[in-house]
Amino acid sequence: MEVYAPPRPKPVSPGAHEPWDHNPAVKVVGGSAAFLVGLPFGAGRSVYHAVGDLKDAALFAGKLANPFDPKGREEAAGQVRNGVHGALQYGRSVVADPRRLRADALAAGKTALRDLVPFNRPMADTAWDEMKREFGVGMNDGEGLVNVVGFFGGGEALAGMRAVRTFEATRDARIAKSMAQGLDRKTAEYLSKPYEGRGHHSPIPQRRSVISSEKWKIPIPPVLQGKKIPAWIMDSPLNVSKPRGMSQADFYEYHYGVDKRFQGAKLPANLNGGKGWSGKRLNQKRYGFPERVWRGTPTFWKDGAAIVDAGEFPGLFENQTQGGPQ
Repeated sequence: MEVYAPPRPKPVSPGAHEPWDHNPAVKVVGGSAAFLVGLPFGAGRSVYHAVGDLKDAALFAGKLANPFDPKGREEAAGQVRNGVHGALQYGRSVVADPRRLRADALAAGKTALRDLVPFNRPMADTAWDEMKREFGVGMNDGEGLVNVVGFFGGGEALAGMRAVRTFEATRDARIAKSMAQGLDRKTAEYLSKPYEGRGHHSPIPQRRSVISSEKWKIPIPPVLQGKKIPAWIMDSPLNVSKPRGMSQADFYEYHYGVDKRFQGAKLPANLNGGKGWSGKRLNQKRYGFPERVWRGTPTFWKDGAAIVDAGEFPGLFENQTQGGPQ
């Protein structure tokens, strides 16, 4: 006796019968793309906020100093007093109950987790809503990244300007450093002069100056294959890092640290026994990936982020009248 058995249904992947707008895979891909698009928009928003904060600060300063508007001066002075009072009140409340600082820090951490970490909450009902949410997270991260870069970039800019100002005064120390590495005095003196070369190319290295699918490891339209990136892009301050106040030796050490392909540099034939400058021979340091990215970022971007940070500084005090963090 033959028993009929219907064929087993093929396994269906989760979300296969869902409308595209509710498909989990579409949500993930769309959300990821929206997050990446949001990053540069967030960086732009930080500039917008900085301009607004500078404008507000200028108006406030004008109001505070205007000799022809006593009412406005008194109002501005009252805002300063309220801000200082609010900060002091919060400080006193923390002294009285140290648990408040911990509670505020935890609340700030939860807010940061919600606003800065992508895909940290259940997916939205539709792909469009998920994309909108992840775009907002990307904008928050982009703005935050500019602020972090500006914070450290500002310190680096000040250090660079100080190095330029004191370059001649520290030249003997640079010569002594090179000689301690085993170089003769004539070579050390040559390497102590200011660096005037082409700099380190980043984020587009010189080896990527020709557009190529093979070199870039990404699909490239045929019309662009083999074309050279224009020099006004490759060699512009946007793509060349030349930290301020560096000598020849300083830059060679810097370049050796940030570029894994850089091994050394030629020197005039009558210097260092004709051997040139070698990072390996002088036991120089190679930076790890995060430090290579940071140190290799052109000064233009660090300075720009520092200026934006400085512009946003007045905005830090907008909520002081409310008694500090809530």
